[in-house]
Amino acid sequence: MAANINDYTREEVCVYKGRRYYVRDNGAIYRQCKEDGVRRKWDEEWTFGKFDQNTGYMLLGQERVHRIVCTAYHGEPVGDKNVVDHIDTNRCNNRPDNLRWVTRMENIWDNPITMAKVELICGSREAFIANPSLLFGHESEDPNFMWMRNVSPDEAKASYDSWKEWASRPIDERRRKGGSAGEWLYGRKGENPNSPFYGFKRWTCQVVDRTEESLFPLAPLSTVAGEDVLQKYQEALVPGADFLISRYYKTIVSDVVYFAEENKLRVLSERIGGQRTPWYIFEIWPEENVLYHKIVGSYGKNKQKDIDEAMHDLSKYHRQEWKYNRNRPAPTYSSNPPTETPELLFPEFHPIEIKDYYPADNIEQRNWKTPTEFPMCPAGMPENPLEVYKQNMKVDEIFCRNRYGESYLKDVGFNPEQDALIVLTYQPGGVKEWYLSGIYIEDGKFVHEAICSCFEEIGGRKYFTIHTGGTWTGGEVFDDGC
Repeated sequence: MAANINDYTREEVCVYKGRRYYVRDNGAIYRQCKEDGVRRKWDEEWTFGKFDQNTGYMLLGQERVHRIVCTAYHGEPVGDKNVVDHIDTNRCNNRPDNLRWVTRMENIWDNPITMAKVELICGSREAFIANPSLLFGHESEDPNFMWMRNVSPDEAKASYDSWKEWASRPIDERRRKGGSAGEWLYGRKGENPNSPFYGFKRWTCQVVDRTEESLFPLAPLSTVAGEDVLQKYQEALVPGADFLISRYYKTIVSDVVYFAEENKLRVLSERIGGQRTPWYIFEIWPEENVLYHKIVGSYGKNKQKDIDEAMHDLSKYHRQEWKYNRNRPAPTYSSNPPTETPELLFPEFHPIEIKDYYPADNIEQRNWKTPTEFPMCPAGMPENPLEVYKQNMKVDEIFCRNRYGESYLKDVGFNPEQDALIVLTYQPGGVKEWYLSGIYIEDGKFVHEAICSCFEEIGGRKYFTIHTGGTWTGGEVFDDGC
């Protein structure tokens, strides 16, 4: 049961990053106004914070609540012990007795629950030691605790006991297909209507008849009760969006058709830089926890009639890969899809060079999974680092770049309340082209945190104004509902 914000027995006071906080032993915090007496957002109200779906932590503005609570009850961090460990691994449980200052390595090794998760992700402790980067992208591995937010002491103890029992299981049992740690503790999602996880389901993608690794960036990663995975997928497949990305090429969405009786999608996608066959039709259907993707047609530029027919008739298959192997006889297809697809021989592809960029050693990314380079960021950690960074920034020059493209700086401001730079950037060619990011200093690094993305410039301008502490007078914008 969630804790009542007024249910506490002790209250402490601390100063964190120049702001004065009152902190209760149930994890609630209260921030005083600055000396100028101006009340800013989140000032002078008791709160557990706002849940951040990307990290799993509770936030007050851009400040992590657990660091404020830990400072109030356990003092300032000393030396390398500057990481807050949530003992029960529930990032929403910010009770002081669930927090402690540890080193980064202690945060992994000293907690059997955390180590069990490392083994689950990496395969073994030895694999993690050999390649710690295996944990990249798993910073918020347990969104199952979203429902808990802050918890009562009894719930916290029960949760921790269950986690310890889960961590003691053999790794193969922890890794069972389709399962996750939270499901072991509270029952598989979708089985118990009284469960807070009822109806939740994770999805993975699999490509039929192809061996090369492919990414489908719009595919749903999860559904909840009442959601249809294909409907959710179809809504995301807007024309012009990236549909498939592989090491050789990528395609963008052109059209989508749903076949209700068969519960399948057909997606027409256009290959960027395609030669002989720039058009591909994929058929998509769900089974268990997998979204299967299969190419059922490849077409030249002048085959619009054939494309239209195939997009509205599941019996239409147009697989011509055999043509590019002169010694292979043409297969004969009936009006129905073949039950066994012959070995595929794809035409010669002309690879697109995909280069990975990585942040410098003095940079940390949050809510930002793709490794990214920030050319304007100062080297090392100069005096007045944010001021130096701001001086380096030039409008319309590259702010950041990764394997998917480059973003150009459009505006930068400083939010004194959050002690952070707020940056508005533009990335041409994306579904959403305007991005808002925050930059602040933590643990001797420039932390770059993605805040939001917008379809339109006016949406980006609105949220840039708000996050830099200004007052927006332009009313509602399209991106308010997105």
